Amino acid sequence: RDVRFKDVTAMPEYKSETVIGIRAPTGTSLEVPDPDQGMKPGQRRFEMYLSSKGSHGGKGEKGEPINVYLVQPRADQQNKAGRERQGGFVQQE
Repeated sequence: RDVRFKDVTAMPEYKSETVIGIRAPTGTSLEVPDPDQGMKPGQRRFEMYLSSKGSHGGKGEKGEPINVYLVQPRADQQNKAGRERQGGFVQQE
């Protein structure tokens, strides 16, 4: 089953979060190094590495693609959420 933009943005846990969606072939590996490793205190570096045996395609063969989707809340939803947290939200009909 595919997960759609509205499915993710409708979940209360992710209302004001940025979510990364990944669609990849079976056997794909994901590595996320420690963002603090090798950095000065107070600095972070966020990286992720995806690899699929099929994507390297030995003998010139191409495997299935790895698709990465960035799902961000819309600006109007962020503004609404901010007003609600501050107690200044007025519902209009």
